[in-house]
Amino acid sequence: MSIGEQVEKILIKLGKDNKPTLVAISVATAKGIFRPIFTMADKKQDKETKKYTATRECLTEMIAIPVYWGSGVLSEFLSKKLAKPKDIDEATFKRIVNGDKFENPEMASRVKGIRKNMFKMRTTLSMLGVFLSAGLLIPAICSVTIKPLMNAI
Repeated sequence: MSIGEQVEKILIKLGKDNKPTLVAISVATAKGIFRPIFTMADKKQDKETKKYTATRECLTEMIAIPVYWGSGVLSEFLSKKLAKPKDIDEATFKRIVNGDKFENPEMASRVKGIRKNMFKMRTTLSMLGVFLSAGLLIPAICSVTIKPLMNAI
């Protein structure tokens, strides 16, 4: 297997079940690490300003990561509730969610549609959760918590 095929295989594996919340968490993690480093490397700012800014940036991303994660968990929960057809019992729906196979061709076709809809709902709700988190929740939580945390530090 060539290097190109190995890279392709790795990228397909990583992107197979990728969710918007995982992307947001990855970005927040990178920002929490690199922004403080770049801030501290700035030669034009005084030392105290750099420390304050770097700490504040790190704290903001430490708040963002669990908020993004929580929005992903909530979107998973809601998508399962919304995707469940009313005429299918809970046990059958759990089998559908778990990826079990169905022998009946008519049911197998219906299951494929339910899984597809659930995936679309999960992705859309996850993206909306990221937008809501980034636009409202994280700034609100940061404005309430960062000042007391900075004073304590």
